[in-house]
Amino acid sequence: MYSSKDAMENGITSVKKNAPNATVEDSS
Repeated sequence: MYSSKDAMENGITSVKKNAPNATVEDSS
């Protein structure tokens, strides 16, 4: 759960940066 769209996008960017092979599941 994110407080804002920017926080969500920052979280996704962090996941992609730290785990580029991980699947990002969009549950929005």
